[in-house]
Amino acid sequence: MDSVTVGFLGAGKMASALASGFVRAGITTKEKLIASDVSALARSAFGDTVGGKSTAFNPDVVKFASVIIIAVKPDQVSEVLREISPEVTEAHLIVSIAAGVLIARMEADLPPGTRVVRVMPNTPALVAPQQAVLASAAPRRRKTRTWCRAFFQPSE
Repeated sequence: MDSVTVGFLGAGKMASALASGFVRAGITTKEKLIASDVSALARSAFGDTVGGKSTAFNPDVVKFASVIIIAVKPDQVSEVLREISPEVTEAHLIVSIAAGVLIARMEADLPPGTRVVRVMPNTPALVAPQQAVLASAAPRRRKTRTWCRAFFQPSE
């Protein structure tokens, strides 16, 4: 797998844990990571922990990264997706780790045809990636699911 640009909308503990795991697994490098958050403290912690870039502006993440991980609270997902929607292209992969937010709900806030995947990492991912459950909307997205499985597989 080629090193990819990865952006996190939300720079909390789970975003930092996943980003660190992606770097350890060789999926990406710290130079190809970015996170946004309304909290300056969260942005600073992400930078200190992971070494990636941070910003207060969600659209900056979408302009920088090809894989966008939604790592905000479930009640913030629609607002964040509507904010980034003008910047999302068919080249982006949107991956949500927000619990209980349906794929159809996310697709409604994004341009038609946007690839959306839900991933539910388990709590040991805060220490090191362990297991994750993946879901996507359509069988035609088999390649996307295969890629996500490789992306979220346990690192050693």
